[in-house]
Amino acid sequence: MDILWAAMAICAIVSVVFYVLAVSWQRTLRSQAGAIRTLVQRLEAFEEMENPVMRRKISELMPPPLEKVCILSFRLSDAFWRDTAGLTEAQIRHIHEHGTFVGSVKIETWRSHVAVTLRELPPRSQSSGWQARTVDVYATESDSGTVLWELDLDPKLALPTRKPPTLDLRYEKKAIVLAMTCLAKEALVGISNGEPTEEKIVFRVPLDDDQLVPFRVAETDVEAGLETGKEEGTSIESFACQDERQGIDWQLRVRDFGGSVSSGRWTVLESPRARRVS
Repeated sequence: MDILWAAMAICAIVSVVFYVLAVSWQRTLRSQAGAIRTLVQRLEAFEEMENPVMRRKISELMPPPLEKVCILSFRLSDAFWRDTAGLTEAQIRHIHEHGTFVGSVKIETWRSHVAVTLRELPPRSQSSGWQARTVDVYATESDSGTVLWELDLDPKLALPTRKPPTLDLRYEKKAIVLAMTCLAKEALVGISNGEPTEEKIVFRVPLDDDQLVPFRVAETDVEAGLETGKEEGTSIESFACQDERQGIDWQLRVRDFGGSVSSGRWTVLESPRARRVS
């Protein structure tokens, strides 16, 4: 009989504890639901706000985390490989058969970092389509650059103590740079056993608004990766450059979510689609 009374007492205590916990949990859920409803109402009030001055002040106080999106594409003609890079027909054929080529570069400027996404075409031997990979860059003013893509121009010149000539695409502070690293003349003739190299800048695409002014072109259809139309507070601009002497040309599409690129500040310097460098 004593065991029965003890069991009943335990059951009563457990029931009271569960009841208290259930009431407390229910009260917490009601409080959270009320807070969520209040936040939703405030958000709807902000979205429906018609006062442009207040909307501008709110946007300045809470800037979007994604500030700018740039999409870069470039083409290297046969003249580049033959004349600028100075490669033989056999070297060019080897590069096209075994090299990985970049189709486009997407640069997303966030408040905390820069995310660079490359669309690449693997070597023909892999028989696969376009592939994408992303590189996160946490750059500072002292950074010399982050290499995004590298192509060996002549693997036969590689030694255990020396890299072969390469073509490098790298992200620098507010710029995308394509550079060619070649062996110096003394290394080619065997005078030096070290790593004497010479770097040549093939092109430098600035990502700064003021430096892009000379490359601005007329508005064209938006390419893949940037939506058509313009949202309030954003703008889309097109830039291009064609260097027939070096055999290169590049195109850049910029969508600014911070409003720093204004259509009124740009002037069309040339009527052709791309700025030509003779």
